[in-house]
Amino acid sequence: MDTIISKLYTLIHQSDNLIGFEESVRSMMYEVFASLLEGVFTNMNDVIVKQNRLRAGRWKGMTKGKFSFLLVW
Repeated sequence: MDTIISKLYTLIHQSDNLIGFEESVRSMMYEVFASLLEGVFTNMNDVIVKQNRLRAGRWKGMTKGKFSFLLVW
């Protein structure tokens, strides 16, 4: 939370007009929400894979980079 507040503080002092400030804040918030949702969906995927492995014993998770794929065998 401190980093968001400090980023907003720097954006306020860097912008010279209100429209530019609004666009900067909007793009910053998109980046923040995207990174938070990435973490949420990664954790959800891990939980789903673990639960399905325990239930069926036949799910395998394949990962490639940051993306995860679920395959049913």
